Amino acid sequence: MTFEANSTGYSFGIARHFRRTKIDLQCEIVTPMFLGNASQDAELRAAPFKAQLRYWWRVAYGHDISTEDLFEKESLLFGKGGKEAGRSLVTVQVYGSLKKEEGLFSEWQKMEKQKVKHPEVDKPMDGLVNPLLYLGGIGLMNPIGRVKHSYFPPKSNFTVCVTFPEAFQKDLVRVMDFVRAFGAIGARCRNGWGSFQTSNSSIPDQEPLITAFPWKQGMQRHDYPNCFGMDDRGFLLWGTQNISSGWAECMREIAKAYISLRVIDFPDPTTKMTLKAFDPGGKDKPAERHLLGFPLTHHEALQAQNWGNHGRHASPLRFVVRKSATGFVGLALHLPFRLSDEMNRDGKKEYFSVENQIEVWDRVHRKLDILMERVSLEDLRRYI
Repeated sequence: MTFEANSTGYSFGIARHFRRTKIDLQCEIVTPMFLGNASQDAELRAAPFKAQLRYWWRVAYGHDISTEDLFEKESLLFGKGGKEAGRSLVTVQVYGSLKKEEGLFSEWQKMEKQKVKHPEVDKPMDGLVNPLLYLGGIGLMNPIGRVKHSYFPPKSNFTVCVTFPEAFQKDLVRVMDFVRAFGAIGARCRNGWGSFQTSNSSIPDQEPLITAFPWKQGMQRHDYPNCFGMDDRGFLLWGTQNISSGWAECMREIAKAYISLRVIDFPDPTTKMTLKAFDPGGKDKPAERHLLGFPLTHHEALQAQNWGNHGRHASPLRFVVRKSATGFVGLALHLPFRLSDEMNRDGKKEYFSVENQIEVWDRVHRKLDILMERVSLEDLRRYI
């Protein structure tokens, strides 16, 4: 990390005004983007994009340092509030004349004819669910597909302008590479919504694009995303097996894989053992599926301290849709981190040991190896 500038006489006060680098990212929306204001009406704002830079900065540089050191270095670049408030050295501006849409996706009816099977869904859907509804949930749309809030449609274009001290170019360019590879923003962005793609040849290539660590270390070290993980089969990144002709068809491929991953038993062809579905538990206590993200509909774990209506565990699994010259592909990325101590402890009681959590995620990886295909870092470069 390039944090030695101040020790060589570099003034961070001057850095806010002089010797600054500017990079423009030309962006195209790939899947509908639910990026809204306080009223949840579609609005293009800079703050969420700056927050995304902070998120990927933590992933890029959070593995080998303490939480306290990470916060100090992050605050130096991106600012902080409170009594020791400091201004950010990074400025983000967003430009674009995007038209909002609302109502029903034009692709909805097509997906109604290509519903996917979900063993836990009963009447009135008889075990079949529209894949867009499954990935969007009732937060984005009602059961008949009407979108609750306005959104920015695919093929819309906008520009993100990022300026920062030139002393931090190496660090920020790497972070922007991650945004270019996995960029998605707005509501349900972990499920593929709000995916956007960039085209900008002015950003220099850096080697390596991603530094990955043994994924179990990421689980053991921190309770927030702190690294890109790898195992003996490669980087923890998977792609849909089929190239899709449109974004909705690609979302269907993601939904099929995600449903199978979570709720279906199937055999592992390598070990000949059955890879079990993840127990969703009930209203009383945490269970395996909660490790894939919480809240979980109808499974609130109401009797567990810091769960219920108040608990939040962001899914370590992120889906994003990417467009290539031949069609659309869905990517699944696991950023390894453990459940927070706040949610995992009730007095001296621990709901899940780190070993328990590692076992669950190892099963996730083995299922994804069957449902999708590993994506190499070389292949990933096609999308940035």
